[in-house]
Amino acid sequence: MEAYFNELSLHSFTDNETAKNAFLLLGNCLKKLSEMGVSNTRMTDEATRKGILSGQTLNRVLNNEAVIDKDLKSVIINRMCTLEPIDDLENKYNVTGFQYNGEDCKGLGWACEDIEDSVALGLSLEDIWTDRNYNVNIYMLDEDGEEVSSVSQCKHVVTPNGIENLRDFFQTLLVGDTEALLFVHNQQSQIFEFDGFLEQLMGTD
Repeated sequence: MEAYFNELSLHSFTDNETAKNAFLLLGNCLKKLSEMGVSNTRMTDEATRKGILSGQTLNRVLNNEAVIDKDLKSVIINRMCTLEPIDDLENKYNVTGFQYNGEDCKGLGWACEDIEDSVALGLSLEDIWTDRNYNVNIYMLDEDGEEVSSVSQCKHVVTPNGIENLRDFFQTLLVGDTEALLFVHNQQSQIFEFDGFLEQLMGTD
C-alpha cells in the first residue's frame, strides 16, 4: 500500500528550530505508516522545489543537518518516493485534475476515497492541516470525453496518533491485499500443476 504526501501542507518556516520540529514529526509519521503496512509515501516533484527556509528548497533542507540529521534524512529518503510519472494513474481513472479550496492538490487527490482510497500525509499546520478528512474536487473525463466533476473525502494525517486512529482502516486494506496475493498464488499454482500434468500426458506413450 502507498500513501500520498499533501504538497499543500509544505510551507515556509521562520527558523531552523521550527522546521526541525516539523520534520521530526514527519519522520515519526513515516515510521508509524510503515508499521501500518504502508511501503511508500509518494510526493509530487513540485513539492521538492518549494521554498522551506530562506533560500532553501526541500532538496536543500534535506542536506541541512541543523534541521534534518542523518538518521531522519535516511527515514525520509527511504520512505518517500516521487509521484511522477503519473501516466498510469491518470489513464486508470481518466483524471484531469484535483482541487482543494481552489488549489491544485495531487497528494490529496490521489489519496481520496473515490480514487486510490489511501491516506494523505501532511505537515501539521494549526487550524489548516490536521488529522481529519478533507473534501477534494475531482475532475475527470467521462465515456464521451466530457469533463465531469465530483467531490470525495480524503483521509489526512499529520501525527502518529492520527495514523493510529486509522488502524482498523489499514488492517482492512492489508487483509484485502493478502487475500488478493493468495488468490494470484493459487491461480499460478494451478497453472503450474496443469502444465505439469500436460507434460506427463505428452510424455506418455
